[in-house]
Amino acid sequence: YDREIFEQKVVDSELLYYGRDKQREDERRLQYLLIDCSASMRGQRQVFARGLALALIKKLTLEGDEIWVRFFDSRLHETIKIGRSGQVPVPYLLSFRSERGRNYSKVFRQLLVEVTRLRREQKRRVVLYTITHGQCHIEPELVTALKQQAFLYGVVVLPSSDHLPEFVPLLDRSQIVSGEVLTNRAERQRRALDIVGDTTRAAPRKAPPVAAVPNDPQHSRRMKAVSDEPPGPRRP
Repeated sequence: YDREIFEQKVVDSELLYYGRDKQREDERRLQYLLIDCSASMRGQRQVFARGLALALIKKLTLEGDEIWVRFFDSRLHETIKIGRSGQVPVPYLLSFRSERGRNYSKVFRQLLVEVTRLRREQKRRVVLYTITHGQCHIEPELVTALKQQAFLYGVVVLPSSDHLPEFVPLLDRSQIVSGEVLTNRAERQRRALDIVGDTTRAAPRKAPPVAAVPNDPQHSRRMKAVSDEPPGPRRP
């Protein structure tokens, strides 16, 4: 896994400039990171996704929140819990291999139950990051129900067509990583840093009201996906 480790070190070294200690709030956030490990994520998608995941974990650790990391395919795999010490199981994350097919409906229905319990029973504010691909299809009503329990941030790596999965516009925030980015090392690094930097700006600091899982969820407000174009200059 030399290639994955090399690219991660490059991204990770840049992340040191983002690190700032922030004041803890009374109600802790839970940063929940899901990584698609199905067969469709192999090759360039896998290299970028896992390098991005490690860089994102490093950045979120500096935020002081608890982080949960899980792979998924036809089911949700073991939960890796990372505390404030930031002990990241790098070999596990880089070498994990899927042994199953994929069942996104089952995975995200199970996730909805879990996240709802976290909000209701533990009063946790959940920010859910999902790194997946263009063939990940989730029912819009399921995404709408999840959105009432958590802030949804999606990263779609190398879509196989110009048509994004129908759930993407329903997310609170989304990033699309094109094939052109993955073929250029400098662009991969820039894009990863853009995403990592954006996660901190996008994730809410205030807790939304706890909502029940709707039986007939209404259509959510659609939001524009973030493109691969570099961000413009900031205003002073």
